[in-house]
Amino acid sequence: MLNQVSIVIPTLERPHMLERSIGSCLGQTVPPLEVLVVDNGDHPGTIEIVEKLNRNKSGIGVRRLASEKGNLSKALTLGFESAQGDWTIHLDDDDLLVPTRVELDIELGQDLADNDVGIVHDFVRVDYNGSLVWQHSAGDKPLGLKEALVLDHFPPPPALTWRSELLKKYHPFHTKDGRLIDYIVYANLLAHGQLTKSHQCGYIQDDTRIPGRLSGLFTRSIGEIDIHRENFRELRSLVTANEEEIDQRLDAQIAFYSGRSNGLKVFYGEAGSYARAHPIEALKGMLSPFRAFASRYFSSILPEVRGSRSYTLDTFAKQSPEICHLIQNARLKTND
Repeated sequence: MLNQVSIVIPTLERPHMLERSIGSCLGQTVPPLEVLVVDNGDHPGTIEIVEKLNRNKSGIGVRRLASEKGNLSKALTLGFESAQGDWTIHLDDDDLLVPTRVELDIELGQDLADNDVGIVHDFVRVDYNGSLVWQHSAGDKPLGLKEALVLDHFPPPPALTWRSELLKKYHPFHTKDGRLIDYIVYANLLAHGQLTKSHQCGYIQDDTRIPGRLSGLFTRSIGEIDIHRENFRELRSLVTANEEEIDQRLDAQIAFYSGRSNGLKVFYGEAGSYARAHPIEALKGMLSPFRAFASRYFSSILPEVRGSRSYTLDTFAKQSPEICHLIQNARLKTND
């Protein structure tokens, strides 16, 4: 039985976003046990926000835990191991939970089997500057250990509610920074059980576009995929896919991300061998930056791409008015 939920929020010097994130925790229809803010920065505004929101009328404890500056792995370790709830949500400081998230977790938790390691929710991403929404549905996608090993389908961490006992036991972090931490957690925990799907939206990801944010990340992305490939080879014996199939899919992931970052140059650059072996994935990556433009005019006919459907905010409001209302009310002034 799922009884109490802890929410862990790692944060790095973004108090204006953190306040919105904590606010979504305090506005739950069923309150969480606690909100743990793991501060791996030194912005004075973070302390002020936590102290202010700890005095909330709902009586939910909001506690700040100081961690090593800039080290997300250590921040998450501290947060996960400090959580007192039976289950744990890892919420990023720039995102927010829907008001019924904890209530839904507790409701679903009544019937969870012993080998259910977590609950996975659908979610939406929003780009306020572009007035675009991406709707991600987990319900019809395989989300097992194989998918974690090949970096397929899985949503960002806030879409998951993990069994705390297992999260504390199986969360070794192997990457040098935090960009693949979610898949590390997925791979480690799914070696010991399975996920239950809620088929409902559980959180909103603020993915407001920053010009040039992909530049300079390509070489690091290849390195992280290769680290993931090597660190989890021993788990491959637990899935039906063979070694070649897993390696080929990871190579295809490199082709996609290199195509997105490098365009036509991908076939002749550092990742040329990956792109030539997987030209369709490279082409998908090359076209992905144009998806936002296409969504503004053709959202009604665009197919699902890499796990999501895209809409303009106005179009999305017609099919999901309640979620759209949350999105509009959560807009920060810095998004303007």
